[in-house]
Amino acid sequence: MVRSLRGPIGNRFMTHTIVLTTPSSGLYGADRMVIEDVEAFLARGWKVVVAFRDRGPLCEEIARRGAEVEWINSPLLQKSNMRPVGALRLIATAIRSIPSSVRFLRRHRPDVVYVNTIIQPFWIVLARCMRMPVVCHVHEGEESAPRWVQWALATPLLLTRRIVINSRFSAGVVTRAMPRLSSRSEVLYNGVQGPATVTDPRPVIDGDVRLLFLGRLSERKGIFDAVDIVARLNHDGTPAMLDVVGAVTPGSEWIDDRLDRQIKLAAIGDRVHFHGFDVDVWPHLERCDILLVPSRLHEPFGNTAVEGLLAARPVVVSDAGGLPEAIEGFGAALASPPGDVESFAAAVRQIVTSWSQFRKSAIEESKSVAKKYSPAGYRRSIADTVEAATGSRAPGVDRGSERAEMLRSSGKPGQSGNARR
Repeated sequence: MVRSLRGPIGNRFMTHTIVLTTPSSGLYGADRMVIEDVEAFLARGWKVVVAFRDRGPLCEEIARRGAEVEWINSPLLQKSNMRPVGALRLIATAIRSIPSSVRFLRRHRPDVVYVNTIIQPFWIVLARCMRMPVVCHVHEGEESAPRWVQWALATPLLLTRRIVINSRFSAGVVTRAMPRLSSRSEVLYNGVQGPATVTDPRPVIDGDVRLLFLGRLSERKGIFDAVDIVARLNHDGTPAMLDVVGAVTPGSEWIDDRLDRQIKLAAIGDRVHFHGFDVDVWPHLERCDILLVPSRLHEPFGNTAVEGLLAARPVVVSDAGGLPEAIEGFGAALASPPGDVESFAAAVRQIVTSWSQFRKSAIEESKSVAKKYSPAGYRRSIADTVEAATGSRAPGVDRGSERAEMLRSSGKPGQSGNARR
């Protein structure tokens, strides 16, 4: 028997169930958006069931909020699948996953299946074969991938009822690969929660400029460039320190070894400090002067850059993918070509030289950033989209009361919704 959250609406009862599938149980970027999604759906009185592939900190966060959590060993598209052996392994995993996944969907009989990220086509195809409506939230923008890869990633989206995409950049990648998807797609910027209180940057940079890198330690995220930027600044006479908050993914421990060698070779061992992964990024942002986001490849969006602006800190990002879009219109942020260490160092020196100007912009703009990327607005928008995909809206729901509740939970009174384009 299907258990669900039910609330009285007049003389009627509403019963909706949503199954949400997500490929990762970490607490980075797209992972954290799952928390916002779950809170949005629970606020509508839905029963929410989240299917994970493995156990991680996100599972506990989801369960604590009142959603059901289950684990299904479903296939996931990865770069290794592009090779013949990897493709065969993917097919074998998909075949083995069908019986348990079918039983899972039959047991919950969802009104809609919400697939988080484009790399889970298995759930899109399976749900449609079982005549269940599907909404896919696209967090990827693989513009540098070969055309046939972009086409292969976009094709399963033809089976969806609605597509939510996290930036104009990502939407462009998807719709260029498959123009027919334009009519069912919408851009909804991520809702990014800011700090409980915003601490102004220090009035004067006296001594070392304090730089910060947040995120996975990977070549794609530009961690090696971040270290080179610090080395270049110190070599050119701008004393700088770098705090690194993040960790490598399992199997990528070679990155730690390479970083050790890089730091020793540049003789900046006392200039770089590693803090490991930390969910609470705000104390680190509070201590820094400038946030670096030196991603080498196209990022679909820029959660980390937005967090820096929310904390009233100037930001330097790679001028690629969705990062320029995330900082668009904000004077406290600069963009430099990805991989161009000298350009990034020059941007840091520009901010230090004009510190009072950038400091003032960062302080004044933090409120505008909070409004543009309001979690409350995001939750309302994503819930509206998913609810509409079921083919009907729940009768009698008090949107005004729901909005007030979302604003209270966000801790930011008077915020409006996210950009929808």
